[in-house]
Amino acid sequence: MTRLAITLRDDGATKAVSRLTETERSQIAQLVLAMVGPFTAETVRGFLRDGIVEKLDAFPNAMGGMLLGLAKRGQIVPVGYVHTTRAERRKGRVCLWQVAH
Repeated sequence: MTRLAITLRDDGATKAVSRLTETERSQIAQLVLAMVGPFTAETVRGFLRDGIVEKLDAFPNAMGGMLLGLAKRGQIVPVGYVHTTRAERRKGRVCLWQVAH
């Protein structure tokens, strides 16, 4: 059962990320890997240009898919959880990440 859940999550993340162009994916990855100290998906969104943010609003799982992919490649690691500040997320928990050394 766990294997199926991981596969579905990975498939969903891959599909969401595929909605972004290669340029958008590259820009997000470069920004994430340049982060200093702990960060969340919200932190990353704050540095993105409007066109990408609007696309992420249209495909909300794309940012999570990007972060999941970077984590699976060992480029970022989870370091905790914090409550979101975005009203749409209603103070839900989000992962706190850090670039792997």
